Amino acid sequence: MVFSHNLCSRTSFLVNTKEDSLKNTEQRVRTMVRVSQVRSSASLKKTIDHILSVGQLNRQEYAQLTSLLLSNHKITSQELRTINRIFDSIKQGTLRMID
Repeated sequence: MVFSHNLCSRTSFLVNTKEDSLKNTEQRVRTMVRVSQVRSSASLKKTIDHILSVGQLNRQEYAQLTSLLLSNHKITSQELRTINRIFDSIKQGTLRMID
């Protein structure tokens, strides 16, 4: 019985340690996301301005815009309309996608 009790204690310790580690990781990720959201607004504006000025976007810019829409980033309604306008322009062929 002592063996069984020790095994359960060790298993419980390992599970708790892993859960604590996951919580710490989640907190770090949330912090990183908040910091990147603050930085991303200026970066997003710069990316959008570049795309609209040259009339084309590359795969990296496309992936950036797509991931921004699919993630929980907080973007303004104006930014959302502009991103949607870019995607509509790609569909219509008025904005070129390059490699």
